[in-house]
Amino acid sequence: MNVIDTILLVLLSLFALRGYFKGFFREIFSLMGLVTGFIAAIRYDDFLATLWAEYWKLSFFILKALSFVVLFFIVYFAFNLLGWLLHRSAQFFVLRAVNRAGGILVGAGKGIVVLALLLSVVVALPFSSARMSQTLKESYLANPLNRLGQQLIQMGKERLLHQEESQAQKTESAENL
Repeated sequence: MNVIDTILLVLLSLFALRGYFKGFFREIFSLMGLVTGFIAAIRYDDFLATLWAEYWKLSFFILKALSFVVLFFIVYFAFNLLGWLLHRSAQFFVLRAVNRAGGILVGAGKGIVVLALLLSVVVALPFSSARMSQTLKESYLANPLNRLGQQLIQMGKERLLHQEESQAQKTESAENL
């Protein structure tokens, strides 16, 4: 175990501790809000921007960006509110313990994903020194986290490319009609 492992464990512990204090309901609904908000914003930003174009004389690019942000935050805050309400209702002793333990697991899971993505970005940067590369190679945690981060990035790229291809096919089909 080296310095990188120690740093990663401390950061992961902080994520788990945050999960403990927030609890399962708030953590999971926050995560669901992020994912669902992003999906809803990608899916419906064109529709909302088109509606707003009738009322506001701004460029479509600006309207689309505003639509994305507004949709994302509305969905995100709605999920967070629901998580907060469930968290507040979990005042019974048994349910409180389950809520806290689940929060630790979800917080640690979020920490693993965040650290994996950050580590993948750091490793890919061109200014990483030879000493840094060697320290990362000797780390027990850095290699699996880096692989996970690369897989997550690859999955994200594939989904975005697939979505762009589907959107292009829909546009092409609409133009042919």
